[in-house]
Amino acid sequence: MARTGVKMRGLAGRGLQSLSFQLALAMALMALAAAGVSVSLLFSDSSGELLAQAQEALLIEQHLHAQTLAQEVAEKLDAVSHLNSRLTQRIGAASVDDVTTYVYALYSDMMSNREYIEVRIANPDGAAQVISRGRTFGEASLAGSPTFWVALAGHPALGRFERYELDEETLWTLEVALPARDPEGTIVGVISVLVSAERFPERLANFSLAHEGANLLVRADGTVLLGAGWDDAEPRPLWDEETPAELQRQYQELLAATEATSRLVETQEETYLMTVVPIDGTDWRLLTQIPQRILTDRLLPLRNAAIRNTLLGVVVVSVLAFILGRVQARGVVEVTRAMQH
Repeated sequence: MARTGVKMRGLAGRGLQSLSFQLALAMALMALAAAGVSVSLLFSDSSGELLAQAQEALLIEQHLHAQTLAQEVAEKLDAVSHLNSRLTQRIGAASVDDVTTYVYALYSDMMSNREYIEVRIANPDGAAQVISRGRTFGEASLAGSPTFWVALAGHPALGRFERYELDEETLWTLEVALPARDPEGTIVGVISVLVSAERFPERLANFSLAHEGANLLVRADGTVLLGAGWDDAEPRPLWDEETPAELQRQYQELLAATEATSRLVETQEETYLMTVVPIDGTDWRLLTQIPQRILTDRLLPLRNAAIRNTLLGVVVVSVLAFILGRVQARGVVEVTRAMQH
């Protein structure tokens, strides 16, 4: 009987040791389960948060680009305003029957400033005389230009971008038109100037994701004036008759915004992140269209690094939980052993 008692105590000891291990393992598994849930939530939350942060960073970058473009526009308007003031001075007290004849009096002013590529002065009927930096003179009609009529009504007007051949070079130019006035302030015609605009496409191309999507200068009516990487200056519509009605509505809402805004827009091909930033002093919008997958792919390394670090923490927590479980279970085992004696 003595041997049997010894044997039973041995089995009880091993059972208690097994109980200690099971308690420690249970605590470790509970910690692992809790950590697993946390990782799952972290994966979901971090993906959404990182995308939101990328969206905000994109909007901030575009806002800075829009401010730079607004400054460029202001400089062009100032340059043409200066030339317009010179025109008013040239008119003086003379009676103006044909304001176009004064274009030749501005030739030296034009040649002294490289901003001016071509100067057109038009009568109220649109008939104009033209001088250019290439030392050419001629006639033109501005009657078919919406920019002309806006200026004739007394408002500064920005026209379209144009590619201009000058001395075997092809330059980017922008039309700026102002009402031409005599010294009494009476509108006697329009001064329309093609100014150097090389920096505008450069600014659009400087956008960090310009090669991954579209970075455009768009009028509020949806006319695309210029895009990053364009070789021609032909305006084109942002949407057409084949564009789905819902997508047209999204474009129109974005272009109607008076403050910087962004949203995810689904097309038939894929989902895009679109940002629109108004450019002060114009009816232009800086519109960016980037595939969402581009941003997601760029965020994957950051997200994966965060998950790796979290998984490492899960392993550490599980090991610590197992060790702590063994320590706490030891007291339970000792009490149980004492009760068996």
